[in-house]
This record gives sequence, C-alpha cells and structure tokens, in this order.
Amino acid sequence: RVPRCTWPSSCAAMHVAVSRFLNESPLVLMQTLRAFVLLLAVVGLTAGCDGFNTGTPPNQQAAPTPTVQFATENLGAVPSDSIVTMTVSLQNPDGREATVEILYAQQASSATPADLNGFARTTSITFGAASGDTTLTQTVEVDISDANISDGRKEALFALQNLQSDGKATLGEARQLTLNIGFPPLSDVREGGPGTSGIFAATVTEVSGEDVRVQDETAGIYVSRNSEFAGAVSRGDRVRISGTLSTFANQLQIDQPSDLESFEVLSSGNDLPEPTTITLAEAAENPDEYESELVRVENITIAPGGDESFQAGGSAGNYTVTDEDGNSLTLRIPGDSFYEGEAIPDGQITFEGVLGEFFEDVQLRARYGEDIVVQ
Repeated sequence: RVPRCTWPSSCAAMHVAVSRFLNESPLVLMQTLRAFVLLLAVVGLTAGCDGFNTGTPPNQQAAPTPTVQFATENLGAVPSDSIVTMTVSLQNPDGREATVEILYAQQASSATPADLNGFARTTSITFGAASGDTTLTQTVEVDISDANISDGRKEALFALQNLQSDGKATLGEARQLTLNIGFPPLSDVREGGPGTSGIFAATVTEVSGEDVRVQDETAGIYVSRNSEFAGAVSRGDRVRISGTLSTFANQLQIDQPSDLESFEVLSSGNDLPEPTTITLAEAAENPDEYESELVRVENITIAPGGDESFQAGGSAGNYTVTDEDGNSLTLRIPGDSFYEGEAIPDGQITFEGVLGEFFEDVQLRARYGEDIVVQ
C-alpha cells in the first residue's frame, strides 16, 4: 500500500517513484527501492511530510506551554503597610482549569505565623478555563500588621506546589517568593542619592549637639540640624526614620526638620554596630563607603600641633593622625566631645568612632570617652 502524504506539493515526486518501482526488473527494483527510501527522507526533511498524516506543518509553531508562577520573586513591606498582596499568574492558558497551592514554608522562614496573622500553611487558588496568548492572575493577601520586627527584618518564604490541570500546565521558574518584612537596608536608601525619600530603621551611634549619626548593618547616615530629633534620642536607640536625602560638604544627610518627615524610637539600650576595621589609606581612598559609620583604625599617632590638651570645636578641634606608612587624616574633636581639655596621647592609639566628611577633609570623629584607646 502506498503511504499517504498530506502535503501535495511535496508528494508528486513520491508517486512517480512508486509507479516506476512497480514496473521494473528485480535489479532495477532494488536500486529503485533504495532511491525511493532516500527520496522519502529528503522529502520529509525539506517539506515537513512524514508520510503518515502526523507532525506539525512547517508554517506553524507549537502552542506555548501554559505556565503558572509568581508575578515576582521578592516583595518587601513594613508592618504599617498592613496588607501585602502576592500575585500568581497563568501564562498562555490552554482552555483547561488549573489549580495550584501556595505553601508557607514556616520552617525555612524567620517570620512566624503570628507575624503573618495566622496565614494558612497552604492556600489553594484556581484559574478558570481560558485560552490564548494572554495571562490570568490570582491574588492572595497576607496581613503583616502585627509583625514583630523589633529585632530586625524577617523573611517569609512561599512556594507553589501541587499544580493540577487536565491540560499541559506546568510550574514556571518563579515558583518561590520571599516576603521581606521590615525596613529596607539603609544602603538601598543611600544608593538613591540626593532627593531620595525613604523609610528605614537604624541605631543611633552619635549625638553631637543638633546632629545625629545613625547606622544599620549596611550603612550610616547623618541627620543634621534637628534639635527635636537630637533631643529625643540617645546612643543605642533603635529608631525608625522617614525622610529625604540631600548633601552638604560631600556628606549625605537628612537635613533640618523639613527633610525629616517622621521618626519613632523603637527600642533603647541596644548594642552599637561593630566597627569596621580599616586603614587611613582606605578611608582616604573611598570615604563614601564608610561615611557616618563606626570604624576602627589601629596604630596611628596624633600630631598635637603645639597643644598639650585637646581643644574642641572649630578649626582648633582638628588634629592630624598618621599611620606607620605615612598616611594621614584629620582627627576631629567636636565641640561637645569628651576629650575637650584631656591630655593628648603621645604614643600610638586605636580609634573607634564615626567617620565623617567635610568637603575634601575626611575626619575621624572622637566624641565619646572610649573612642581613643592608648596602645
């Protein structure tokens, strides 16, 4: 029986070969058979004819696979947002209903069920029957209004599982989602630069007159000329701050009350962030990386500039410190520093305090009694 070909333009040569095959001698028949098999292979490759009424025509493409996944793999919110919405999508539906579960992976999460207001361990959602080059979405809400973030940010991990459909639906790459509960890293806020508005939480590391330095585990910031804020906080307070960034004298800041939109003391008596150990050369080369952060610099000496005891404030409060390699920076003694009137050490010291900037002058700020340690 002659195989049936569904594509006439590609099968004419086949039928000619079959006719010759039926009327030739055995030797010729064998040769013709070989040629016929070769012809079938060539026709199948070039014209898309498989000879058995199957396969995808060459001018058509296979339908895209229906895919169920999260619309995003990360979400961030603070408790004041109260409700967070997770979105799950079904792309390229094939006309069949699809059901999938959202699993709250409690054991892999730092957020507890109480932080999520008792969110169920599994939540099922269903996509109705639809088809075409489109995207269907379903949303699930998570209530974080009672989340406890007094000790820092928390994560709640979710995953898609148990996808069921009579069609060809499959889970996509974005099958996991991380919900970050709490304030964004201060480094993210700083990255936006002047004009950026943000909300974050940090620990107070220095209060000096109307000026305050705060820091989280990623960065520090300077809150300047705000007597209300400076009078309300103390070193070791963890505070929530909402404000807009600006810059002055090469220092990124939240300036004056108008730029500090709101603040709240979340807790008091917290440990200060661990200082980052750096050299004078590193501080001079990249001061923005350490600006308004606690740093530790070892094996440096103070040039007294003719003074026996420290003066404070103004240009008189600036001293030069030098390391063993000859690198130097300014040691700044603020007007309300512990060190005003204290004897200037004549040997090597270790500095542990806040790094600041004033135009091109990178400064180690000695504000508290433990900032300068004589070695």
